[in-house]
Amino acid sequence: MEHPWEHLLPAPDTEKGSRFHRVAWAVAVSLLRGGVDELRLAEVARRAKVSRPWIYKYLGPDKDALLQFTVTLYASAFGEPLAGELDSLERLRAGTRKGLDDCLLAPWCVLVYVRWRHARGPLGDAIRDAMARQATGLADRLPGALRGDRGLALLFESARLGLYHEWLDPVVRGQLDPDRAVDHLLAILRVPGSSDGEREHRTPGLADDPLGH
Repeated sequence: MEHPWEHLLPAPDTEKGSRFHRVAWAVAVSLLRGGVDELRLAEVARRAKVSRPWIYKYLGPDKDALLQFTVTLYASAFGEPLAGELDSLERLRAGTRKGLDDCLLAPWCVLVYVRWRHARGPLGDAIRDAMARQATGLADRLPGALRGDRGLALLFESARLGLYHEWLDPVVRGQLDPDRAVDHLLAILRVPGSSDGEREHRTPGLADDPLGH
C-alpha cells in the first residue's frame, strides 16, 4: 500500500524533514512507553512539537498509517543503498558497520522492531513487511551464486536486527570488536560450493568459522 508521504520525505536537515523524523521518534517513544493501544495522535503531536493538522496533512488521521510511516522511515534509515550489485559484499559490510553506530543514535527504533516484530496487528505487519522488502531488495543484488536467495537474505536481515539489538548493551560493546562482529554476521552469506563439490568458495575477507574456533 502506497502512502502520500513515501515520496515526500526530505532530508532530515530541512525543517520539513526534521518534522517527519520528530514524528517518527515520538511514535516510537509512545509505543515503548504505552504500547499500540495507548498511542494517541495528540500525544505524538505534543512530543514531536508539530500540530495535529500538519500530521493530518502529511500522514493522515489513521493510526495504522502513522505506524506504517514510522516503520518505513526507520527501515530506510538502517538499510544500505540497494542500487546495483553489491561488490564483494563490501557495501553491505560498510552499511552494516554504519548501522552499529546509527542504532546507538536511535535505539528506540531497534527496540520497536524487536518488541513488535512477531506481534499481531498493523505494527507487526508493517515491521515484517519492511523486513521482507529489504530482504527481497538485498537478494536481488547479492553477487554471484548468492543472487536471488531470498530466504538467505531474510535470515541475514533477522540476524542483523539481532546484532543491532545486542549492540545496545554496553557490556556487549565492551567485549566485541565491531568490525569483527560484522564479519561474523556476513559469514551467513557464504558462497555455496562449486558444482563439482570439490571446493567451497567463501565470501572474500570472511573468517572460515564465524565463532572464531
